[in-house]
Amino acid sequence: MTSDGRGLRNATVVLIDEKGNARRIKTGSLGSYIFSDVSVGQTYVIAIESNTYRYSPRMISLDNAMSNLDFVPTGNARGRASTQSAPVGLRASPTRH
Repeated sequence: MTSDGRGLRNATVVLIDEKGNARRIKTGSLGSYIFSDVSVGQTYVIAIESNTYRYSPRMISLDNAMSNLDFVPTGNARGRASTQSAPVGLRASPTRH
């Protein structure tokens, strides 16, 4: 959470599939986002782009619908360790291929 208790809004969430195709979406006012039409049985990298905080990318294997994948910053944009939490949460609606 930010210092005032909210998720990070207007961050860019990047979903990268196994072929290197990237999809981008902005977080909403509560720090949430949804990727739809995501294929199950695939491995993805999810990265967060923010002007305020730094996040470590994560690799996930999607076997089912996924929710509540929160990202906590590893530092601020100037490279310092963050003393605040600014979570960003995922809800994916996968499709089977």
